[in-house]
Amino acid sequence: MLPESILAKAPGTPAKAFSSVNPHRPILRTDLPDRAPLLQIDQVGYYTAACSVAVQEHGAWPEEYRDTIFTTEPILDIIHFEKLIPSGPTFLGEVTIKDREWLRSMDHWFCPIDVSFGPDGAMYILDFYTPVVAHNDTRGPLHSKSGASVRPDREHYFGRIYRIQHESAPKLDIPDLSKADVAGLVAAFDHPNKVVRFNALRVLMDKDAGLLASAVGPLVIKVRSDAKAEARIQALWALQRLDRLEDGMLRVLCADADADVRKNAFLVAEASHSKLPTEVFAKALEDAEPRVRLAALRAMGAAPLEA
Repeated sequence: MLPESILAKAPGTPAKAFSSVNPHRPILRTDLPDRAPLLQIDQVGYYTAACSVAVQEHGAWPEEYRDTIFTTEPILDIIHFEKLIPSGPTFLGEVTIKDREWLRSMDHWFCPIDVSFGPDGAMYILDFYTPVVAHNDTRGPLHSKSGASVRPDREHYFGRIYRIQHESAPKLDIPDLSKADVAGLVAAFDHPNKVVRFNALRVLMDKDAGLLASAVGPLVIKVRSDAKAEARIQALWALQRLDRLEDGMLRVLCADADADVRKNAFLVAEASHSKLPTEVFAKALEDAEPRVRLAALRAMGAAPLEA
């Protein structure tokens, strides 16, 4: 919601630094009702080891998966699934699968510690494949000097990576970013898959100073173009990371017709500690989109103070 650094400027404010998407949500293993009490030693039947989250945004899966969230819970050998529902400036999770989990395993060694989507739009699950999770049962066994429990079934050598793709997913055209020039990397900002767009930005930032300087012009053109909002936003963040934002650019983008562009313009202003005219903030605080209003508050809180 609002960073602590900004909240600290207004002591006593009721505003929160975070908002829980699924507060105290129970998780279910209806097929193995005795597993949670056996394996969990604190909050039985709730998340105790959720360690990775993947949001399905613009990938290859059908529309019903848009804006959904997948969460790993390695102690109970499951991956939980919820639909993200807009709620003011944030989201709430809605359980759409009743009385079961989206993915579950009968193999107690299944230990999903990471889930993400790849450039091909498929889901990738990193399975640590071990019956032992990080925290240790105080009932035993003994702990080593490093704090790890000493037990013979701790696995040190094998892990698994699973690829899950929807049966109706189209084959995405994936550019070879390792061979792309600056123009090709900027062009990849138009790709429908967010993973490709972010990888293109990462590869671009790894270029030498001369090539990065040559990217400024195409990036400015992309920001000012009629390209999709996602591409313009990616180019805007690239300019922010290069410290090459043009004078007046953020002021114009804060009034853009697209709400996502407006929101990101204020987030870039926050990240850059940029000063914006008072009238820009005044207009944003009346924006119909609550996420734009929140981003404007963040930018105001990060702006340099004047005596």
